[in-house]
Amino acid sequence: MSPHAHIIDELIQENKKLREALSVAEQWIGREVSEMRLRKTKEETMKRTRLDLAESEAEIRERLGKYFSEYNDLLSEENRTLLVESELNFYHIVRKKDLDGLMVTNIYQKILENIFEEHWTKHFRTKHKKTRLHPRKNDLLEKTLYKVIHDDFRLSLGKIYQICVRMIEGGSYELMELFKTSVETLPLYQAMNDGEFWELFKDIIETHAFGEKRHAGKISFEDVQFIRESMTGNYEQDGLIKVILKYLQ
Repeated sequence: MSPHAHIIDELIQENKKLREALSVAEQWIGREVSEMRLRKTKEETMKRTRLDLAESEAEIRERLGKYFSEYNDLLSEENRTLLVESELNFYHIVRKKDLDGLMVTNIYQKILENIFEEHWTKHFRTKHKKTRLHPRKNDLLEKTLYKVIHDDFRLSLGKIYQICVRMIEGGSYELMELFKTSVETLPLYQAMNDGEFWELFKDIIETHAFGEKRHAGKISFEDVQFIRESMTGNYEQDGLIKVILKYLQ
């Protein structure tokens, strides 16, 4: 063995750690940039008059209440407010289709993340705060779940979808199995057996509006229309939010 072999091994390991740190930094920067763009878009939107909106904020709240009906109380006040905001922003995009669709899709992302945080992740984090399990090397979901427990990390929508898929496919590592054991007795887990839940969830993820399109600022009006329909059924049919709420009764 070369006398410098151990130095080379150390450099390889150090380079591996740096690549992992860079990956985390890139994800953080991407999220920060998209949040800054959303805030700027919202500020510009709020400067425009709302006199010509199809509905007032009060009318939107009333319509949403009728749509969710018996499930309305299962929505947090924050999520009800976010739904109203998404409708107001959607009206602006309908009139000016060159606006960034992020101002609508980011709200839907926040709503779903809030629901899963409240009904899954918070339970997992609280129950296993003192676990000594460590993530397997090179498994991003294991590392993410470790941060959920020890750094109060909130799961992004993309990670939630990946975790759902992993739970169904099986063959997971320790922290993933711990997560599944923690949530499989909770009402929301029953949605894992619902084909409609999977179809709608898969559809919105495959638009890439919550991933690369979000970071690139390329969320089209067509994307916004499709995601709104998938999430709310255009407030005429069951969308993903309503499907989820049915399991929280």
